[in-house]
Amino acid sequence: MRKIGFLLATVMLGCGLFAASPASAADVCIQFDGPFCDLSGDIGYFHFTSVKLPKTAKKAVALNGRACGGGVVYGTAMMNSAGDQIQIGATYNCDGTNGTIMAYMNTVAGTAIGSVHSGYGGYGTFDLVNSCDVTIKDCALRPDL
Repeated sequence: MRKIGFLLATVMLGCGLFAASPASAADVCIQFDGPFCDLSGDIGYFHFTSVKLPKTAKKAVALNGRACGGGVVYGTAMMNSAGDQIQIGATYNCDGTNGTIMAYMNTVAGTAIGSVHSGYGGYGTFDLVNSCDVTIKDCALRPDL
């Protein structure tokens, strides 16, 4: 009987630890485009690797990954104080040209693949005056592979 009690306690403890484990990191891919956006196609595609997007207010996480194929992108994702929007700000380099992106992802509307959000992007400049549509993409379908 003691062995069964010990086994049951071990299984329950293991299940409790498994349930409490943090969500695993995943890749996040976003596409900037739109009629007024400086970015489109490969130049507007950003692949952030091993990301755990913030789920609580005022929490920030570092982002890094690839931009427009062989370029690099570095930035930060932060949940706003209301907890209903993830804000992403990053700088990137594509083909020797620097740029900046800013995305506003509405968590109430959802952040699933195919969901469209708003943002700004600049290529060759660090200004964010041109509005863009920001679509969450399936990273398995990266245009740079």
